Amino acid sequence: MLDTVRIGGDISRTERGELGWSVQTIQTDAGVVELGRRRHLASGAVLDVRGDTAWCEASVPKLLHGRNFPAAPVGEVVEAAHLMLEEAGQFVTFEGPPRVNRLDVVRDFDVQAGKLGPTEVIAAMGAVPTTLRATKAHYRDASEHQAQTFMVRTKRSGGGRLYDKGRESGLEEAAGVVRFEAQERKAGLRRGGVLFLSDLLAADLELVGRRRFEWCGFDQPFAPGAVLLSKVWADDELTEGQKLQLAGFYSLRSLGVGVALEKSRHWRLRRLAERYGYPGDQEWRLDYDEGLVAA
Repeated sequence: MLDTVRIGGDISRTERGELGWSVQTIQTDAGVVELGRRRHLASGAVLDVRGDTAWCEASVPKLLHGRNFPAAPVGEVVEAAHLMLEEAGQFVTFEGPPRVNRLDVVRDFDVQAGKLGPTEVIAAMGAVPTTLRATKAHYRDASEHQAQTFMVRTKRSGGGRLYDKGRESGLEEAAGVVRFEAQERKAGLRRGGVLFLSDLLAADLELVGRRRFEWCGFDQPFAPGAVLLSKVWADDELTEGQKLQLAGFYSLRSLGVGVALEKSRHWRLRRLAERYGYPGDQEWRLDYDEGLVAA
């Protein structure tokens, strides 16, 4: 299933009128230089023009159905892409077949079956060490109704995130859903065999999503914060100070506070947390095919 798509390519014409466009500029020694232009289309999609290229971007289910849950099948993505390109044709003229520049492959996990809440699952996953990853972030997204989010990403090839879909969407039917979103950019899409819009129907997008899921380390077993806390207090090898530090860390995580345990100044805590965070005798695991399963 899919959510956001960004599609476009080279252009030979741009409607240069100022009305309806927001212009991005930069100050240089030679004066103010225009970097690009953006306009919001009537469908809700966004059109970005940079030099001789233009890109249309939108959440497919939101564009077609007015809300972004549930996610869209591939056929609807192709339909939405054609709608965006036709609408953008009023302002730019595309040359050549449309290229895919971004694609969000999603997988929804209903965690209520394990009597867990999205906040608890995401917080626990945030405590699992993810070595050799480029960038990690655990936060509440101010732009998405303070939905708790844990993200692992690189600058160029994309990344993946887990977030509370019920909180982000505000929809009752999404309550208890943790969404994984593989945010694939150009490099990752090329590896998955996706270059042009026509490639979407033939590409194995499920494989693309599963590979990103495993790359992020989201398939590792985890334990809810309450379980980790009980293990900390029962461990006779820890000093009282270490127990308090670890208990504070796991308590903050359970509240959705982004504690940067992975940073170098916390290496002692990180070493201790690995005793409980993974692999160990954890209770749950997010399986890309089966959903939430007992580890």
